[in-house]
Amino acid sequence: MSRKSSGKQTTPISTAISTNLHQKLIELAAKGDVTVGRYCRAIIEDAVKRSVVVKASVNYEITREK
Repeated sequence: MSRKSSGKQTTPISTAISTNLHQKLIELAAKGDVTVGRYCRAIIEDAVKRSVVVKASVNYEITREK
């Protein structure tokens, strides 16, 4: 089921995030006295203005077996 647009010239977007990431977003949004949705929009808008590119990254950790 798709969401309804917020108004003219807008497109709704949705994604699933981890519980830990959501908790951090709640904390950061609260510091700015804004909602999580508004905080996320601000982050996205800033990233687009700065032409931020997200690249996939894989990390490996080598540990000694116990």
